[in-house]
Amino acid sequence: MLKKTLKYLRKRVDFTGLEVHWLSSDDRVDGPKLDNAACRAFIEEMGLFEYCYFPETNQGFGGVINYMYRQVKTPYVLHMEHDWKFFRHIALRPLIEIMEAHPEITCIRFNKKITKAAPRLFWLDEPARQKQFGPYILTETRSWTTNPTLYRTSHMLQALPIDDCKDSERSMKANLSALGFRSYSLGRPAETYVKHLKGMKGGRY
Repeated sequence: MLKKTLKYLRKRVDFTGLEVHWLSSDDRVDGPKLDNAACRAFIEEMGLFEYCYFPETNQGFGGVINYMYRQVKTPYVLHMEHDWKFFRHIALRPLIEIMEAHPEITCIRFNKKITKAAPRLFWLDEPARQKQFGPYILTETRSWTTNPTLYRTSHMLQALPIDDCKDSERSMKANLSALGFRSYSLGRPAETYVKHLKGMKGGRY
């Protein structure tokens, strides 16, 4: 799945005009069906990644986030996991320019599937939360995600460390919310940009 994710990332995400550094981690080493040696060899043989984090023990989501974000040297991060596919073209530079002009925006997330207002994700008055930025519409959301998302590095660093436990993703979201940061989604709620390679359930982000 990582190979397909990278294929569509490089095919459909436009990095023109940006200084891009590629970082990768392969941290789960205790799965009975995982071939870490083959995966890590593939990552290294690509010659794409400037920095790779290959710990000898399973770090978990929290451990990886706490470590990897401290290695970032750029003001923004396109956060990706290994099993996502962009199916619409995205130009990152215009989105970063929006974030540069609006420091209150912590992240711009890319929708998987939203068919209607969902209380835990969008306010029910979501049209009022839509804002026009030149040709782009961003919709403010209630939630945070590790799905494909453009994050502001400085805000993420303020949210660290997150708990290194089975609920570490929830800990990350709670920390970001507690700091008063603001999450936006690209486009209107019904507009989708990415698909999960393992499939997706109706109505879920």
